[in-house]
Amino acid sequence: MTRSEDREANAMASEHHILLSDPAWAGPTAYRTSGIDTIMNLGRRLETDPGAFAFELRVDSKALDPAAFAPLDWHDPRGGQPLFSERMATVLEQAGVANIDYYPVRVRYQPTGAEVNYRLANVIGLISALDTAASEVTADDDGFIFDIASMRLDPSKCRGLDLFRLKEMPNLMIVSLALKRVLEGSGLTGFRVIEDHEWQPGMI
Repeated sequence: MTRSEDREANAMASEHHILLSDPAWAGPTAYRTSGIDTIMNLGRRLETDPGAFAFELRVDSKALDPAAFAPLDWHDPRGGQPLFSERMATVLEQAGVANIDYYPVRVRYQPTGAEVNYRLANVIGLISALDTAASEVTADDDGFIFDIASMRLDPSKCRGLDLFRLKEMPNLMIVSLALKRVLEGSGLTGFRVIEDHEWQPGMI
């Protein structure tokens, strides 16, 4: 690939970006304290009401001043149950993002014991948007991709959605360039947005 072709490929890829959880070293980290193991990273609507959930935002015990590590706008607990703050949910709604199902949740901020307002978020949309020809992947005989060493997205496969999960790696959320600009200009916390070619194994 020539340098100009590489620039063109990167320009196309930049139409969609990868949204990554990015807490401070001490957190807070969200731990589920009540509720079932319903996975919400499959990009599809739940068939039944999952019931009540509760989480606790815990700061690392090594932090000298735990209260200095405030609750974030996005927490991505293990188990595929992301928490969006009310502020983040509002920003997304005002940006026209409608493919999220929200569920009520009680969240306690451990350093102060205060309850903080969040929604449990299930992003609807699981799209196979990987450009496999331009990515480094390992697949089985049936074509199932089980390892991605480097990644390029194919904008033509993104179906015009501003936010969705990547089918080849459902833990990853993908955002459009327009939504990237909204999120980065909103002052929201707890995440960073990278281009597809910046992604490396181990980032999630």
